[in-house]
Amino acid sequence: MAKRRKSISNFRFRRYVRTPDSEGYYVFKARQRQSPSIAQFDYHVSDKVYYATLVVHTPLRQSELERLVEQLEDSFIEHQESRTDFILTIYSGKEIASYSDSIPESVRLEEPATLGAVADLSTAINRILGKTQHARGQLNEHALCAYFEALGFTARRAGKSLDHEKIDVVAENHEQIVYAQAKLGSVSTSEIQAVAAAVARRKDVVTGVSKMSVAAVAADRFPKDSEVLRRRLERQFGLPVMLIHKYQIAEMVPDYNRALGSGVVPSTGR
Repeated sequence: MAKRRKSISNFRFRRYVRTPDSEGYYVFKARQRQSPSIAQFDYHVSDKVYYATLVVHTPLRQSELERLVEQLEDSFIEHQESRTDFILTIYSGKEIASYSDSIPESVRLEEPATLGAVADLSTAINRILGKTQHARGQLNEHALCAYFEALGFTARRAGKSLDHEKIDVVAENHEQIVYAQAKLGSVSTSEIQAVAAAVARRKDVVTGVSKMSVAAVAADRFPKDSEVLRRRLERQFGLPVMLIHKYQIAEMVPDYNRALGSGVVPSTGR
């Protein structure tokens, strides 16, 4: 599916499923032809965003895991210039059982190996992909874009030009332009105020734009007095302020339920 690039082949792959938007592979060490698989890799593509899962079920050194992820990316994932994002989650686990209506256990080929602890797995993930929080933050930004689009806005990730103002998503319709921060976990009073102040500064310096500027923050939890805070900030900065709970995003765009966490209920912070 993706454009292939050359890579040192420390591992080989056997595809077990393919759809127009996804693929699944068993992973083997290249030099061990008769050995069972050491991992399973699946990815799904949506709007040039690659959502991938790697389940490792045999012991790997950190250097081996890094080489495996590099080879997977080189083999199956588009170049950074061609993709919107690549979000990979790595698990260590073992197969408990396998079920099929038609394939008996006796004919299953190259069974996954029994799990051994993967050495320093979390450290390797951070070295390969950057901090896990960064990857989750990018996913939150995509979900927030989808939320605004469901409300009739045109939305995009803000990019590096607005990083210093902590703006992650920009959404527009014919009347408003919303500058939003996608926050992981709880958001504090000072963080909400900082976003409102940043949007107010943009309103003052951006000329030739007749649309109303709106400040927005999306988070799991807000301060207990968030509604009082919102009204105070609107008076202070002279612009609308939106506080968006994660459960609202999950309900508006159900495709992100799993990524955001299902069964989310509104809550407030301390």
